Amino acid sequence: FKCDWSSDVGSSDLIVEQLTIRGGRSNGNGGGILNQGCNLVVRGQSALIDNQETGQGGGLWSNAPVVLEDAAVRDGKASQGAGVWTSANTLVRTSSILANEATGSSNDRGGAAIYATGDLTVDRGAISLDDAAGYNPDGLLRGLVDDTELDGGHRLHGA
Repeated sequence: FKCDWSSDVGSSDLIVEQLTIRGGRSNGNGGGILNQGCNLVVRGQSALIDNQETGQGGGLWSNAPVVLEDAAVRDGKASQGAGVWTSANTLVRTSSILANEATGSSNDRGGAAIYATGDLTVDRGAISLDDAAGYNPDGLLRGLVDDTELDGGHRLHGA
């Protein structure tokens, strides 16, 4: 689905709770959620599963602040940010981002799990970096990562 909010009229909050978004397809950005301007919170055992698109953000694309809390993003496909693509402040807390595939060329592929150009904080998350060959390392995970499991057992603390 799409949240489209103009900054000319202020800000808006969108809370997604106990909802599964599955099988979204797009030929642009945001196969599961396309967030343009809303303060987005995805929480309460919500899941973005098997969402795909040809551009950025298979599970979620956002240019506004995002909080993923007690949520799952998995099996997404996109050129960049197969799980999540974001250009704004993003917090991932007690959430899993698993089995996503960045499908772009080696020049623009990146972020099988998360492609973040804004501030990214991951706290107590589980992230599997499936199929990120040729990725842009700055786009895979960027920001404060604490007590987070990467690739089935490697833990980062205060990176």
